[in-house]
Parts: sequence; C-alpha cells; structure tokens
Amino acid sequence: MSQYPPDFEPPPAPPYYQAPQQGQYRGKADDQLVVSILVMLFCCQPLGIASIVFSAMAMSANNAGNFDQAHRHANLAKKFNMWAIILGLLYVGAIFLFMIVMMGAAAAS
Repeated sequence: MSQYPPDFEPPPAPPYYQAPQQGQYRGKADDQLVVSILVMLFCCQPLGIASIVFSAMAMSANNAGNFDQAHRHANLAKKFNMWAIILGLLYVGAIFLFMIVMMGAAAAS
C-alpha cells in the first residue's frame, strides 16, 4: 500500500538554469571612474575620493562577475558624483556672488 493518494503527482523538477529574478542585474555596471576622477579634481575632493573608492569597488565586482554588487557600488559612486557636482556649483556660485557684493561695496565707497 502506497503512502500517497492515488491522484498524487510529484512536483516538477526545478529547472537547471534559473532566469535572473527581478532586481538582479545581467550585465556589467558602468563604474563611473572617469567622472569620479574629474569630480575629485574640479569639484569636491572629499566626495570625489569617496566616489573613486566606490568606482574601484564596482570595477572589482564587475571583474569578479558579481554584477549585483557592482551595480550597487556604481550607483553609490554616481550619487557621490552628483552631490559633489552640486556642491562644486554652489561653491562657485557663492564665490561669484561674494565677488559681486564686494565689487558693489568697493564702488559705493
């Protein structure tokens, strides 16, 4: 006598290859290294250094084949780059505004 009911069908075998799930990346990440170097040189050095570190980590994860981690690190590098550019533009704008105010004060006296 069998321990299973007569209409029992075993579940299908799992496939040998599973397609990537949603949220998993299939290709290499753009490591943002060139942008990170330019940001460090011309905009904001602390954030530029952080973005270079994350860019290098993304490049390393790409080479190891860990594309999920590479995309996470590349996204962090992109965020650091964006904030460094914003801070650099604000800094240049503040200096420009300060120079206009000082030139107006010098002309008034």
